Amino acid sequence: MVFESLCEEGEEWCADARTTGLDHYGKADAMCAFFVITYRDEKSAAAAYDGAWQRQNLAGLADRTPVRLGNTGGRQDAERGTQKPKGQRVSVQIQIGRALLQINLETLPDATPLSDGEVAELAARFAERARKAQGLR
Repeated sequence: MVFESLCEEGEEWCADARTTGLDHYGKADAMCAFFVITYRDEKSAAAAYDGAWQRQNLAGLADRTPVRLGNTGGRQDAERGTQKPKGQRVSVQIQIGRALLQINLETLPDATPLSDGEVAELAARFAERARKAQGLR
């Protein structure tokens, strides 16, 4: 799932994307992926927000619950849930200026998932880097 192309041809939310990036880290029982999608301006990023969040495909998760991120400085969504038989998944999306940031964390059933506080800290650091990269405060 997370290794697919970020922008598939014909996806409206990606029409105004300027650049995309993906980095991921993993071990035997857990994986973390970071996505960045930049747009020509903040308005384009805001218009793409809902479509990009829907692409996270959270409908297949059981026991979905929101994750409180605190103040990341932008529009945000975060949820965790169980994906059978794989284990737990947390998906985060934040808009900072002209960038959409996504984080996906997946753990196998026997692994210890990150706490909401740890997810919030990871999201805050990612958002801060996006602000700095765009010269935002």
